[in-house]
Amino acid sequence: MLKLVGGAYLIYLGIAAWRDSSGIDIQSPSAIGNKRVPMKTLFRRGFIVGISNPKDLLFFAALFPNFIDVSQPQLIQFVILAVTWVVIDFTLMSTYAGLGSSISRWFQSPRRYKRFNRATGGLFIAAGGTLMASNH
Repeated sequence: MLKLVGGAYLIYLGIAAWRDSSGIDIQSPSAIGNKRVPMKTLFRRGFIVGISNPKDLLFFAALFPNFIDVSQPQLIQFVILAVTWVVIDFTLMSTYAGLGSSISRWFQSPRRYKRFNRATGGLFIAAGGTLMASNH
């Protein structure tokens, strides 16, 4: 049953992407209209969303104990794991942001944006159909 619902949802998202012709406003400084949002505010919002995400909390609760030796001081081990995670996550997110910024010029063309939405929508529809067909 979940496969059917998940597949139908993917198909719905695919159709919505296929039909979307709104385009994106590359010139807008932020997604919050035409005003600039301070970096500190964006960081705080992102941090609050990330720290309150139950999936993240469960992930770390399942991951970190595997790497902590209970016979050794645990606080320093936790700090090392946390700092390692922050460095890796910051590097990856900075890379994603840099790549996103560099390809954003590609989407200034409404024709390319529409083509991208059609490709994405088609992939979602195919994935949804495959998921629904594999219902066994």
